[in-house]
Amino acid sequence: MSKPMTDSEVISEMKKLVAFIKQEAMEKAREIKVKADEEFSIEKAKIVRQETTSIDALHAKRRKQVEVQKRITQSTLSNKARLQQLQMRDQLLQDVFEEAKKGLSDLTTDQDKYRGIVENLTLQALFSLMAKDIVVSVRPQDRELAEPAISNAIQRFKEESKIDCTLTVNEDLSKDSCCRRSGLPCMAKTLTGSTKHEAQCLPTESIHFGLIITSTSVLF
Repeated sequence: MSKPMTDSEVISEMKKLVAFIKQEAMEKAREIKVKADEEFSIEKAKIVRQETTSIDALHAKRRKQVEVQKRITQSTLSNKARLQQLQMRDQLLQDVFEEAKKGLSDLTTDQDKYRGIVENLTLQALFSLMAKDIVVSVRPQDRELAEPAISNAIQRFKEESKIDCTLTVNEDLSKDSCCRRSGLPCMAKTLTGSTKHEAQCLPTESIHFGLIITSTSVLF
């Protein structure tokens, strides 16, 4: 039978027990701290990744918006510049056409130059048709000027094309007529019409001279 412990022995055992409890508590506290630090690091890394992804997405979105706005601005400026160029071009063409129309009006007073232009227009039409049988339709008021010019054009055409063609001149156009005969190859020639073609098809307001050249046999 063991004898009772003395007071000093009891105190010693209590100190040992307290030390053991403290040691266990400290180890448990260290385990809790280590686990908490690990969880904190994991959560911190997760939050950092989420925020980084969010910032990258926001940056990409803003960069895309800037690029889109830049393209829109560039397109707007380009279209504005192109429109200004087209307006300037149209105005220049209109000025040139108006000046040419004034020149044509003055040209009608110089019969030699006027006849030469009619001859060249006729020759151009003949080479376009490349035909043997030629019918030239003119307005009655143009016949006196047109006949010698057409004859010269026919002669030049024969010499240059080596095509022996026949010519008929008709006064079967009305005063303001300049339209083709249905079913026949034809070339319609007007002074203002030729000027209009050179001026990028600007609207014409008058016809100073008109003729229609048709053929019944075209050489292809």
